[in-house]
Amino acid sequence: MLAGFCGKQDKARVQAVLDRALPMIVVDQPLLPKVPFIGIDDRGVARACAQHLKDLGHRRIGIVAFALQDDGYSGPFEQKRLKKACFELSRRWLEGYLDVLEPGRPEGLVTIWECPRCSEEDGKAAAENLFANEPRPTAILAMSDRLAIGAMEVLRRHQLRIPDDVGRPANGF
Repeated sequence: MLAGFCGKQDKARVQAVLDRALPMIVVDQPLLPKVPFIGIDDRGVARACAQHLKDLGHRRIGIVAFALQDDGYSGPFEQKRLKKACFELSRRWLEGYLDVLEPGRPEGLVTIWECPRCSEEDGKAAAENLFANEPRPTAILAMSDRLAIGAMEVLRRHQLRIPDDVGRPANGF
């Protein structure tokens, strides 16, 4: 069984290529033994992004995340979903963020919303939920441009300015 793809068709297609010993290169995911990989250190990049926000003084951070499972779930992050994640890219990004943001942090300072698709609509839904409660995040980490665009639309609708209201740390965090 292949890790990194959730759909049965994806797994079957990749397995067929492996079984036939056809030349193959993997881009982003899944990581397969003895198969060349083209990608970046996703976990390291996510750590760097989270560290940058932390270094700026942000303490309340919202994360708009890719799906961890192929089940259409949309909602608050659940640790058990991360442990069983079939999308490696999503898992590596979240692990990188949490390497920096979770250790020793009080509950509620990092809020994560999992999106079933990479779309502006899902970014909007995530931002609406992240900003529904006080204290609201002072910064957002979005796993894609499309998710970020949706989140930015919600901020504008709520008359929050980027980076004046969200993105720039204020005194007293």
